[in-house]
Amino acid sequence: MLAHELGHYLGLGHIFFSFNTASEAEQFLTDHNNNPNVFDADGLSDTLPDPYIGDHYNTCTDVSAVTLNGIVFTIPRDNIMSYYNGRTSLSPKQMELARWYLQLRMQNGMSMPTNINAPNRRKPTTWASGPFRGAHPVSRI
Repeated sequence: MLAHELGHYLGLGHIFFSFNTASEAEQFLTDHNNNPNVFDADGLSDTLPDPYIGDHYNTCTDVSAVTLNGIVFTIPRDNIMSYYNGRTSLSPKQMELARWYLQLRMQNGMSMPTNINAPNRRKPTTWASGPFRGAHPVSRI
């Protein structure tokens, strides 16, 4: 859990969108033309889309995949930015982003002057510097 929270401090977002039921996740997928990338919460191309479903695929089960509208989603149980037990890894792009964000924090005394200017996947702008310069935060990097 500490590694997960440190990931947030280093600019990493969740890799999942959360749903209460499988039918809710399927409807969301249907509403987005069955595009699997709709479940890509962090926008990084090397993390798997994850439709985290609380009621059937919670953190304590050993389910390795979920099928929604005929599309199989492998559950990324080992990624630190997920909510599953046994989280031990980050993707290369997550590590690159965390290193860049750490450098940014170091330039600001390990804090950010304001979170308004902190690069964030949900912020509707582009990154002005760093390894993802020019990328729109909501696009896949």
